[in-house]
Amino acid sequence: MYKPIDTLDCMKSLLLKQAIFSLGEKTVRKGRIMLFSSSDYYVKFVIQTNKNVIKNYEIPYPYRVTYDKSHVNFSYQMFDLCKENMDKLQQLKIYTPPANCNKLHDKRLTITIIEPI
Repeated sequence: MYKPIDTLDCMKSLLLKQAIFSLGEKTVRKGRIMLFSSSDYYVKFVIQTNKNVIKNYEIPYPYRVTYDKSHVNFSYQMFDLCKENMDKLQQLKIYTPPANCNKLHDKRLTITIIEPI
């Protein structure tokens, strides 16, 4: 499995900060990122909510990771999986069943840091 070396480095800036995990406009998780790890095909987060409850959030390893100081984008889009090769993308769309897809299928998960007011 391909794992870029700088993926874990960009996640270090998120530790112990309040963050929102969102898919488009929808918020999936919210809280302080206490710990993260990458093993096998998953990225695992330990998040402390506002009510001091510790939650685990596990997501598949993304096809592409982009980051900035205030956010990290995990891309699960077919376009990024095919590395912009349109022939592969067309073939993948033919053989991908539209029903029963994962909630991350062909979407981007954004982790945004919230600064306390």
